[in-house]
Amino acid sequence: MIKINPQRIKRLLNKTLELFISEGLSTKGRKKLALILAAANNCIELSILFVNDKKMKEINLHYRQKDKITDVISFPQFENYEYLSVIKQQHPIFLGDIVVNLNEVKRRSMYNKSRFYDEVARLLLHGFLHLLGYDHEKSSYQAKKMAQAESRLLALITERK
Repeated sequence: MIKINPQRIKRLLNKTLELFISEGLSTKGRKKLALILAAANNCIELSILFVNDKKMKEINLHYRQKDKITDVISFPQFENYEYLSVIKQQHPIFLGDIVVNLNEVKRRSMYNKSRFYDEVARLLLHGFLHLLGYDHEKSSYQAKKMAQAESRLLALITERK
């Protein structure tokens, strides 16, 4: 069994959100996040589920029709600019779900000789970018933009520990 410190994850997510707003995204990405935060009275919600290989394979097969283990899957609440329809609401906005495979995190941290929580951070960033509309599977251009945003944010987070 792999144990996760919930307070550490919460701090990581708060720091990530601050960086997204201040400097981590393209102008378009920051604008989208600013609109979401304004609509939600500066309060957003997302769910994070930590799973093992078996559960991740089940989720991947059920929702993506891919019969294999993966590291992270995101389920955005809004597609493209659907979130604009909730702009007038003054309560938290649910962005979506991020599912992280802790067995894969452990394998990658050993393979990359990195810290476990650095790998968790990378996957949470990746999932969060998906919730904001980034999609590396659409095109090579989109993959490049997402990789740039992910690398930049991860560097900022790890340098500010």
